[in-house]
Amino acid sequence: MAEHKVTRKTHSEATSKQLFLRCGDPVPQDLDSYNRHMQICEVCKNELGKSHEGKLTKRQHQENRAILNLAKQLTNLRAKRESEWDKNLLFLSRYLILTNLPYEKTDARQISHTIRLPNGSHLTIGYTAAIPDVSLPYGADRYVLIWVLDRLARQIQKGKTTDLHNRIVPWRYAIDYLKDMEMNDSGKNLQDLRHRWERCCGLGVTLIYDTPDAKRISILTIIENANLPASVDAASDAKGQRKLPWDEDEMLAKMDFGVVFSEKTARFLMENPVPVPREFLVTLRKTKSCQRADLMLFLAHRIFCLKQPTLIPWDDVRAQLWQSDKTLRRIKVRMREAINAMQIIWPEIRAEVRYNGLRIVPPKGGQQFLKSGTSRRRLNT
Repeated sequence: MAEHKVTRKTHSEATSKQLFLRCGDPVPQDLDSYNRHMQICEVCKNELGKSHEGKLTKRQHQENRAILNLAKQLTNLRAKRESEWDKNLLFLSRYLILTNLPYEKTDARQISHTIRLPNGSHLTIGYTAAIPDVSLPYGADRYVLIWVLDRLARQIQKGKTTDLHNRIVPWRYAIDYLKDMEMNDSGKNLQDLRHRWERCCGLGVTLIYDTPDAKRISILTIIENANLPASVDAASDAKGQRKLPWDEDEMLAKMDFGVVFSEKTARFLMENPVPVPREFLVTLRKTKSCQRADLMLFLAHRIFCLKQPTLIPWDDVRAQLWQSDKTLRRIKVRMREAINAMQIIWPEIRAEVRYNGLRIVPPKGGQQFLKSGTSRRRLNT
């Protein structure tokens, strides 16, 4: 059997930067061990079989570079986790952690995920695109939604109520989003952000609780009113000087460009906030792998909620988190990658990919991903 050859230089760079193989195992420390692994590991062998004469494909090179960059950035963040990053948190809705939005643009007007609850009942979460000719939010749209929901939570926390004036997030805060996500405020980024806001505005959520005794259905409109600028190049648009085109409510009639969240969304967010360190989220966004980000956030939250060791069958993981890809092997590979990445910044994590499911255990010494534990998981109003 032909061996997959690598140069000593590339192998040295890989091991020094904590590169992980496609199967999720760390790169062996010597070339002989590396070549032996490539002979016996079915996952890595299948990936290499897609290339010519043992050379990595362009996609494999891109994925490896992304993993290298993430490992380096997480290593740098680890010191901050030990001291200061609990002080700068973003709060997002729990449903955005338990399920996920599409990773690529889709023609589907509705997608759904099913979660098996501890009591044996099931919760189905459906996402619907409510605006004609506007797709479901996808890809990096999830970071915009997370950021805007955090802005909503901060305003409600400051105002102490979910009244209308506290549920309005003006468009002028768009510049703040770009700054927080460490993006430049170019015209292209502003235009792109405007389209992302529009897709988020049309997102509707349906919650279906299936129990042995009943089925409860709840329909949630996240954003009930919106007014977005047609052009971000105009100075008046950027400053939010135009008004909303309705006057049935005095507050809305005076509102500049922006969005109005529904009261139901606001109340649910305040009752079930999930804190995420801003720097951690910025790092995940820069890697441009929304799937890895979703899995890492899922692991952090799911392990926080654990009371005892749990094995989640792969069928349940697929129903809850996976999308169009039904290949079970890739689910395992992606989950291994997420666990390995989390171990860099959170050594206490205890999670394992098994043949029959994902096994998660309370972290070593009870040390959660957030050092502050439960003390920073409430928003007082």
